[in-house]
Parts: sequence; structure tokens; C-alpha cells
Amino acid sequence: MGPFTFSVLAVVAHACLISAEQQPLISASIPHLPIRVAALGDSYSAGLGSGKFLSHSNDGRDNACARMDGSYPWLLSKLNPFHIGQGYLPNFVSCSGNLLRDIDSQIEALDGKRFDVVTLSISGNDFKFGQAVVNCVYPYRLLPGTRRFEKACNDTLTKAQNAIEDPAKWNNFTKVIEKMKSEVLTTAGRIYITGYAKFFAPPRENDACDSTYFFPRRLFAALPMKSATRLRLNSLVDLVNSKTQGKIISQFASSVAFVDIDSHFTGRRFCEPENDEDPIGADNPNVWFNDLTTTLEEDSAWNPETVTPSPERDPWSAWALDLPESVKNDTEIVGRGIGDNLQRASTFHPKKAAHILTAIKLGNMILEDFARQVSSPV
Repeated sequence: MGPFTFSVLAVVAHACLISAEQQPLISASIPHLPIRVAALGDSYSAGLGSGKFLSHSNDGRDNACARMDGSYPWLLSKLNPFHIGQGYLPNFVSCSGNLLRDIDSQIEALDGKRFDVVTLSISGNDFKFGQAVVNCVYPYRLLPGTRRFEKACNDTLTKAQNAIEDPAKWNNFTKVIEKMKSEVLTTAGRIYITGYAKFFAPPRENDACDSTYFFPRRLFAALPMKSATRLRLNSLVDLVNSKTQGKIISQFASSVAFVDIDSHFTGRRFCEPENDEDPIGADNPNVWFNDLTTTLEEDSAWNPETVTPSPERDPWSAWALDLPESVKNDTEIVGRGIGDNLQRASTFHPKKAAHILTAIKLGNMILEDFARQVSSPV
């Protein structure tokens, strides 16, 4: 059998992303692949803010890790060729807030099992993405010690860039991949590292976002979303993606692939020109990131593991410590209140629509790799 692709998968995506209640689990028209799948990583993999909490993972930490049914690993398991345990992904160990160093415990949670496909999203927290959003997008005037808000933002962006440029971080990333290869992958298995997406449309000086405050109470808002800040934030995302490909993928090309998710956000970011009347678009279906005021699908409480709030480990909890109660619990801003764990942490995370395209792109890559394997001479 010669090489082939399944780009038609994109056309039938919504038919394939089915629930057990709606349609049969396996379509006769698309082959079921004999593969074992595990999902590791951070909140981008867990799907924070993308749907409802799951309750199927073997480790029993779906709520604590904010794993959701809108996440790309879960949606991948629903694509017809990838039904694992009847559309069920028990080896979903991604956890919101996790750092590179936490992958060791995720590997331990897999109990020595090996997998043909492992998805991975990691390093955003190591590179201070959350703290950058807190200090540059949502600073508020009552935060102590941050009267020089623009300086605090720029200092955070500089620290983030320094972290991304730090060779030690990439050495740690390399060790993570080596450990996954030796302890998690089957002989012919493959790791698929999903990148990150830029938050903003290409900035235009003096555009509508230049005078837009993302903090929802103008009285307390400290910084408008200036084009220079947006440009720096976008550049940091590009830098992480390019270094992941240059430092990691180039070393492990035979067993690790990069999944570019940024491309399918084109035209669907914050501050798009066509959204000048509402540059944030919290509930705009054509904006694929959650804002602090986005109406979330999940209505129950998220109970993350108890950690000491710190800018490194949990920037949003640290951000909320000095938030006035009158603002934190103001349901006129958003039904859950912006002090709610899930509401604030979901900010700047992809919505379900974005995860659907990530699952489709990832599915196509896996199918193409599988086709190459079965068509290669022994």
C-alpha cells in the first residue's frame, strides 16, 4: 500500500466528533486504528475553559486538573479512527498549571504502560505566560506595589523572554522527552508536541485595541492593550514555538513531531480589525480565546489542588488575593464572578472550536504517520 493521507477527515470532522448518546461509536467507513493513546501536559492540553469537566481518567483527578470535554485530546479520542475504549481516554494525565518538572509525576500516573501516540503541551507556565497576561492584560489599580503598571508589564515580558532564551529550560525539556521516549513510548511510538497560539491579531498602531482595557471595570483598569504590548506578547509565543522546533523537534525527528496550532487561529484572535466595535469579543464565536468575562459552559466549581499562590505556580490566584470583594463577586460582570477559580484561570485559553481544529490536524498527522509505517518495507 502506497503513502496516503486522510485530509477528508477535516470535512467530516463534526460527524466524527460524536458522543455515545448520539451515534454509533465506530464508523464502518473509516478504519479503526489499533493504537494506544495518552495525553500529557498543561492547561492547553487539559482544555481549561473549553467545556464540561470530565470524570473518566484513571487517576481520578479530572476536576483537580481541569480536564474538559472540549480539550483536543478528548476530541481526538472521539474521532472515529481513534476510539479508545469506546471513545474513552483513561490515560489523560494533563494537568492545568503544570510545569516541565511535573511531567515526571504524569509519567508515574501512567503506571508503566506504553503508548503508540502521546500528545504533549508543556512549557507555557515555565515561560511565565500566565504572569505576562496578569501583569500586562489584567492589572488593576488596587494591586499593591504595582503603581508603575507599564514598567511591571515590561519587566514581566523581559523575564519571560529571558526564560525562553535560557538554555537550562531547553535542557530540561530535552530530558522530559528522553524520559517519555524511554518510559512511555512503544518502539514505533510517536510524541506529538502541540505549540501555542498568538493571542492577538497583528497589531496596528492606534487601532481600536490601543484604547481598550481588558479588565472589566474601567474604574480599576490600569493599562489599555497597546499595540507595542500585543506585539511583544505575540513575539514571545512565536519564540517558544520556534525554539520548540529548533531545540526539541530537530533532536528527536524520528519520534517527535510538532503540531502547529497557531495557523488555525488566523482571523480568530483578540483585536481583529473586523471586531473594532468589540475588540475583546468575550462571547464572540469567531474569537477563539476566552476572556475574563467569557460565559463558560461548565457551571460547577473547579477545585484545583491547593498550592501557595505565587506568580510562578499560580499567577491567577496571586492576582485575586487583593481583588476587592465587590468586584470579585460582581455577577453583573460575569455570572460566576471574576474571582471564581475556573473563570479567571480559563482566561486566554482556547475555546472548544479551536480544540476541534487541533484534534483534526493532529488526527491527520497521526493517520499520515501510520500510513507511512504500514507502507514502508520491513
